[in-house]
Parts: sequence; structure tokens; C-alpha cells
Amino acid sequence: MFIVHLGFSGFPKGMASVQRTFFTFKGLKEAGANPVIINKISHHQCKHNKKVNIFEGIPYINTSYYNSKPISFFKR
Repeated sequence: MFIVHLGFSGFPKGMASVQRTFFTFKGLKEAGANPVIINKISHHQCKHNKKVNIFEGIPYINTSYYNSKPISFFKR
């Protein structure tokens, strides 16, 4: 069974709301559940950013590399 968090997050690095999500899902992972976090965007834009990654055993997916629409039509 998967437990999914859908949202506008800054996971894996962020302020209190991100840390709350992380520790909640870390506890669920330790209890035997399969958590996955799906972010609407990535707040951490860099050339090594991955859309699918694992942070301390918790998989997360960024649906977009950008926090706003790129100017270029082809990058959208």
C-alpha cells in the first residue's frame, strides 16, 4: 500500500511544513508503509536536479523542474 502526499512542497529541503511532511512520512516508512511524495514543482532549481529521487529512504517526484513557466515554448 502506498501513502501519497500531493502538494506544492519544497521537499526535501524546506521550512516547517516540509519538515513536518518529512518526519510524518519517515514515521510511516518505519511503520512499514510505502510513502511517496509528489511535488507540483521543484523549488530547488539546478542543473543536477532530478524529477524522481529518494531522500533518506523516502521517494519523491517533482512534476516540473521550474517553479514557473519557462519562457521558451519548447521547454514547456
